[in-house]
Amino acid sequence: MSRGRRSIVALVVTGVMGALSVIVASRLATPPTLPSSVVSVVVRDGDGVTEVARRLEAAGVVRSALAFRLWARWIGRDRTVQPGTYRYYQAFYRDSDPAFCGASPATFNASNAVMVAW
Repeated sequence: MSRGRRSIVALVVTGVMGALSVIVASRLATPPTLPSSVVSVVVRDGDGVTEVARRLEAAGVVRSALAFRLWARWIGRDRTVQPGTYRYYQAFYRDSDPAFCGASPATFNASNAVMVAW
């Protein structure tokens, strides 16, 4: 392969990897919107990370099952799924004073979600 072709291939691969990293990062950076203040997810004995990721996405706990699976593999937790019932708690509250949130028109806030294994 000539030097020019290798440069083009390297440029294309770099571009694709950059685009994929932007997509994954934007998915992970945007917090999920929970349908209620308490969400329960049951993990059965023998469930793999793929099934758990699907359940978490369906429950609204994570935005992307694929991103969750990739993250679990990246940190080495894709083979250590623990069965049990997991509940996710998040508080939503309103502030009637729009100036409280600054220039934003939003008059509500949400706490970080907390996971509790039961």
